[in-house]
Amino acid sequence: MLADDPAALDQAVDLLTAAIDAAPPDHPDRPGYLSNLGVVLRTRFDRTGDIADMDTAVTVGQQALDATPPGHPDHAMYLANLSVAQQTRYGRTGNAADLDAAIATGRQAVDASPPDHADLAGYLSNLGSALRTRFERTGDTADLDAAVAAGQHAVDITPADHSHRSMYLSNIGTALLARFSRTRDTADLDAAVAAGRQAVDATPPGHPDRPGYLSNLAIALRTRFDHTGDVTDLDDAVAAGRQAVAGTPRDHPDLAIYLSNLGFALRTRFGRTGALTDLDDAVTAGQRAVDATPPGHPDRAGRLSNLCGALQTRFKRTSDVADIDAAVSAGQRAVDATPPDHPELAGCLSNLGTALQNRFEHTGDVADLNAAVAAGRRAADLDPSDRSHLAATLSNLGIALRTRFEHTRDITDLDTAVDVGRRAVAANPPEPPQRAMHLFNLGTALRTRFEHAGTTGDLREAAGAWSQAAVSAGAPISVRLHAARACAQATVELDGPVAALGVYSGAFELLPLLAWRGISDGDRRHLLDGGAASLARDAAGCAIAAGDLPQAVEFLEQGRGVLWAQLLDGRTDLTDLEHAHPDLARQLHDCRAVLDQPTTGQRPDAAADDARRDAARRFDALVAEVRSLPPIDGFPHPDRFLRPPQTDTLLPGEDDGPVVVVNISRWRCDALILRHTGITHVPLPGLTEDDTIDAANRYLHALQGAAHHAGSKDIVALTPAGPPPETVVSATLAWLWDHIASAVLDHLGHTGTPDGDWPRVWWCPTGALTILPLHAAGHHAARTGHTVYDRVVSSYTPTLRALAHARNRPATAATAPTLLVVALPHTPGQSPLPGADAERRTLAGLFGQAYTELVDGAATRATVIAGLRHHRWLHASCHGTQNMNDPAAGGLIPHDWQTAGLVGIGDLTDSTQAGGEFAFLSACKTATGGGINLDESINIATAMQYAGWRHVIGTLWSVWDHAAATVTAGVYPALVHDGALDPTHAAHALHHTVRRLRDKHPDRPGNWAPFIHTGP
Repeated sequence: MLADDPAALDQAVDLLTAAIDAAPPDHPDRPGYLSNLGVVLRTRFDRTGDIADMDTAVTVGQQALDATPPGHPDHAMYLANLSVAQQTRYGRTGNAADLDAAIATGRQAVDASPPDHADLAGYLSNLGSALRTRFERTGDTADLDAAVAAGQHAVDITPADHSHRSMYLSNIGTALLARFSRTRDTADLDAAVAAGRQAVDATPPGHPDRPGYLSNLAIALRTRFDHTGDVTDLDDAVAAGRQAVAGTPRDHPDLAIYLSNLGFALRTRFGRTGALTDLDDAVTAGQRAVDATPPGHPDRAGRLSNLCGALQTRFKRTSDVADIDAAVSAGQRAVDATPPDHPELAGCLSNLGTALQNRFEHTGDVADLNAAVAAGRRAADLDPSDRSHLAATLSNLGIALRTRFEHTRDITDLDTAVDVGRRAVAANPPEPPQRAMHLFNLGTALRTRFEHAGTTGDLREAAGAWSQAAVSAGAPISVRLHAARACAQATVELDGPVAALGVYSGAFELLPLLAWRGISDGDRRHLLDGGAASLARDAAGCAIAAGDLPQAVEFLEQGRGVLWAQLLDGRTDLTDLEHAHPDLARQLHDCRAVLDQPTTGQRPDAAADDARRDAARRFDALVAEVRSLPPIDGFPHPDRFLRPPQTDTLLPGEDDGPVVVVNISRWRCDALILRHTGITHVPLPGLTEDDTIDAANRYLHALQGAAHHAGSKDIVALTPAGPPPETVVSATLAWLWDHIASAVLDHLGHTGTPDGDWPRVWWCPTGALTILPLHAAGHHAARTGHTVYDRVVSSYTPTLRALAHARNRPATAATAPTLLVVALPHTPGQSPLPGADAERRTLAGLFGQAYTELVDGAATRATVIAGLRHHRWLHASCHGTQNMNDPAAGGLIPHDWQTAGLVGIGDLTDSTQAGGEFAFLSACKTATGGGINLDESINIATAMQYAGWRHVIGTLWSVWDHAAATVTAGVYPALVHDGALDPTHAAHALHHTVRRLRDKHPDRPGNWAPFIHTGP
């Protein structure tokens, strides 16, 4: 095609110019030469963006028209060509006079053409595009209706096989979409999508116009998602946008349009799913769009504003200050480049205001906050004809005003925030998903005013707003969950815990949707950290207050360890389903194969992301299909397929000891004791959530001070001022006894040191208590027996389901009944661990030939991971690390950690790992979770338990090298006989070993208290 050949375009311009120069002024063909030259120049402009070509195209087009009498057969064509040139130049310069002239000449072209004129459809379609463009500039609905009428007429008179019909369909789709934005008539929206699809389907790949049709279709699909919340439309919009960009040359002037549209769709999908890769791609596309748009271009402001939105969204996700500074800069440039009367100015101002307010929250610079309010006020005060974005503008202003109230305590700002929040909700039609965010923001402003003034009506109105937001089906799940939690809290305060149970139940239905399998592990952890931390504990506290203990346990099981529960669901045995419905089982296996692919490390490409999303949606649909099946003998409970286990199935067996779930919530603190006979309850009235957090912070502060003393297996070094670490730890153990353990053990009847068999207790702590050594609670230095060590053998479990899984799991097969020993007395970049050699010697003497060693340089990341697949017993004596802010980044440190990385949680839970019977993790912090969402229990020991290791000995904090060697020497002789290890009594062996060590040094808990047992 001529448009694809720059040399041919240049040659055509030269030839037509020469023909015009050679033709006398009165030559009958000269107007045709002039008009054709205008068309070729416009085509070259479309390829190069050179505005000089468009100026010349308009000039020669006008000359052709001036030289042609009205009755001439080509008069209509010259009018139409000139109209397109004028409209194209307007698109580059924004000169309204060009657009008015384009519409006037376009109308003349249509009027000059008989109904059966071969080119009438093209003239109508071009006129419709010009009218729609003027509507977007002025908001005149008469232009919009005329645009739709002209575009539809063009489609109606064009045969189905006509080569230009795709263009007419795409144009009418764009006009219908514009009318929907004004009228909210869903018939227009559906018709716009249908026309866009027809345009794309009728245009072969490689056609130069196909990217434009794809980009227009993407806009229509994204708009329909905004209206309905149907995520399939959003995925299709992103796919169409990607195809549009991929099919466009890098130097094509329209590439910037397609990039900006794609960026907006990707950012929208991030808001729905939380996938950071989408947000990164949105920023990249937005920046490329801006870079490809020259200064002075009328669309540059809109593209800068879109980039501002993407950058500030990423700042809120990653806290990268460079992003928020760049967002403010882009937002300011967008505002500066927008004419005062432009209808998009309000949106640009609102975007800038939001960016400034976000930067204030990070820096505390009041100038930014005041500027945010000023920008928001300007945006809200503008009164263009199209107020489709009024609700968002008002809601954003409300956030800025409420934020300023929190800084200045000026009640006028807060009252105004409530007022504009109400107006935002009223301005929003009831259907769009964005309304949920506006309701949430209104509720937050009302709650703030209630806390300031104490007016109960404000809190009740806030609860109502949040209640509506929580059930907005198409809204982002994170918004709905935040709203449900806020509503539940307000309901408890207003009407008591019983009234809030239904609200909490609704919140739990959203959790699987929040932590959706279609996004990466890191994205799911981030969403859970922000949306679900404390949800289970608060809901359980409410249920306990209402007297519903089974419901409390159910809440705790559903809302804690969510990612681990998904891991178990992904590995649930499908044997019964395979027998009953083999095809469904096969399809589920196929989905699992995709979802089991690791999502950490190297960034996946778009195709891998799409495959994961598709597999997750297919997985969800298949699960729903299985649950709808009728019961049969071999598959009697399809309705329970992959649902959380019922409480009665999680109770301990008759021969098992009790499980003590200690719930720490904002409402109350309690111990729930589960035995085979049911659930009992021990109130802890002297304990509060704030007290527990304070105790955990003191404890962590002290431990960090001791983290890098000689002989520690930890790589974290921080030495704050304060009391000696052992003093603080001892005080913490006494506090745990006085406030929790004493009451629980008394209730269980364990009031002294046993004479015979030692009873067992499984601790299942929650919240900040997960950091604290509940198993070591007591007054040890007093030697009065008032300690947990002197009354019971302790084990831990992160959830009831994890313990049931470990108890019910069959023994793991192995290539040989051997112990894998990973020993690194010398690790590059770390302090020596001479105790690792002592541990090796102890194990060699016990296991003889049933023993595989990976020592120092042989213990690489790859060899350790491979060794785990072939051994069911493991002893790891090495350095370990944990990042409290990103617990999934912790792991064991192999010899080549500086180049290959850690043996991390993803490695231990990989689908190729079959698990084992016993693991002794003689490394630091292997049982220490994160500090943000404590109830997810992200640590190495828990990862191994969920991955199938039945018994795991780990550490809650840094361990001394000599202490680890002593514990190793005490535990294994009790478990190993004739070179074979029986871990059945691992908890007892650890307990008695540590208790002996405690008896020697009761005032040095750092030597003995870190060690814990997890498992049956």
